[in-house]
Amino acid sequence: MQLFLIEAPVHSTNVTLTDSWILHQIRRVLRMKAGDVVSLQWENYWQITRWLYTISQLWKKSIELELWWKLQTKYTSSHNVTLAVALPNKRSKAELIVQKLAEIGVQEIIRFVAQRSQYRSIPDKKLQRMNEISKEATEQSRGRQRTGINYCKSLGDVLV
Repeated sequence: MQLFLIEAPVHSTNVTLTDSWILHQIRRVLRMKAGDVVSLQWENYWQITRWLYTISQLWKKSIELELWWKLQTKYTSSHNVTLAVALPNKRSKAELIVQKLAEIGVQEIIRFVAQRSQYRSIPDKKLQRMNEISKEATEQSRGRQRTGINYCKSLGDVLV
């Protein structure tokens, strides 16, 4: 059963998914078929709502789901972890760091420029990619909340 993070809550027992990324994952990557179960999660500040759906129909541009189970929990973690990480020498290392920290459940990653950092900034496109990696790592590890990624120009800005 695969977990997918969604942006808006679901309020009905029958749902039609049209998101091209989710469709691609279900059809091509996971090769799911009618009768398989997927998990959808919507998160807000106060609670995490997770729905279990069975796939009823696979169409060319949409997938129909039927509600199987709804789980609603309050998110009250006693460990809110924020981690400040200097920009590494290679961009691929930065992506791996984000992936692993999101998988273990860190709530926020603050990237900053250290004295010996070779890169002095993070392009917007790279920051967007890191957010996607964070989302996918949270889905893979069946995490409760997506890891936020922020950027500061120096360690002094992080400590303020």
